[in-house]
Amino acid sequence: MPITLRGDADSDFSNGIDISGTDIELNDDGTASFGDGDVNIDDSGRLLVGTDTARTNFFNNPTTTIPLQIEGTGTPSAGISAISNPGAVAGNTAAVVLGKTRGSSVGSTTIVASGDELGVFSFQGSDGSEFIEAARITGIVDGTPGTDDMPGRLSFFTTPDGTSTPTEKMRICSGSSNLDLIYINCTGRINNAPNTVGGHIIQGNGNTKIRSADNQAVFQFYSTTGEQGNDIGNITVGTTSTSYNTTSDYRLKENVTAVTDGITRLQQLKPSRFNFIADPDKTVDGFLAHEAQAVVPECVTGTKDAVDADGNPEYQGIDQSKLVPLLTAALQEAITRIETLESRLSTLEGGNT
Repeated sequence: MPITLRGDADSDFSNGIDISGTDIELNDDGTASFGDGDVNIDDSGRLLVGTDTARTNFFNNPTTTIPLQIEGTGTPSAGISAISNPGAVAGNTAAVVLGKTRGSSVGSTTIVASGDELGVFSFQGSDGSEFIEAARITGIVDGTPGTDDMPGRLSFFTTPDGTSTPTEKMRICSGSSNLDLIYINCTGRINNAPNTVGGHIIQGNGNTKIRSADNQAVFQFYSTTGEQGNDIGNITVGTTSTSYNTTSDYRLKENVTAVTDGITRLQQLKPSRFNFIADPDKTVDGFLAHEAQAVVPECVTGTKDAVDADGNPEYQGIDQSKLVPLLTAALQEAITRIETLESRLSTLEGGNT
């Protein structure tokens, strides 16, 4: 038999329990409701706020429910919020579920649409008089949804200094639009954007895009040792070109001498034609790393025939641009020899006229 405690009589249990203005119903089926059904406890012990019906099918499991469910049709309470320990998740991981429908009533399942915000985590701090949003993570429908099909993305917002409004700084997409996966400091494709718009797009097919203002470094490289703040190079974009720069300021160098054996060392290099094992149909020009290392050590990384602790090969790599100084020195020596021979030939020819 249900027991009903009604607060309209201003019931007071010796100041220990005050239920004035609140209805409490304890039912013989193990359920309870508070405040005209605004808060309910069902026969499984689930706490339901704004509804008396527990939803199921969380994590694509029709038997999965959540112990705390909050529903509403207003803002910001619209949707479902839960802290749970669902068996459908590996390891019985606790989870927070934020859900949305387009229905106007509690319990609806009206399909959402592309661009709908499904849930928001808002991080706020007090400015001395009120709470101001500092950062936000938003889950958004990222395409047209359908039965068992819910494309989604996460957008990350931060609030710049001196303002009170967060702006989007990164989004992780569904990957369904030209395989775009991550946007950083931009919210869309940057192929034809003005040069003042910067940003990065990382795609699943490797076609990563980077946009920066002209003559600015899009990547800066640093070492844990060295001079000048350990700045060792950068990749800089210009109006029509890209520069791959290694730090080379004269103020960072000492013991500078000219290369005097360019031709001799150049003749020791062994340019070859070969194909990589993984691509047998493509023949290329290049060097074998350990052979080039014997002549220009700085152009190669790694050690010949090196293996890791498990016996797996640790392959050498080569930076062929570091051969340019030797090539330049050898060419200069060759030009000097050519000019000397031309001068002698000119003298001989002059003497025979």
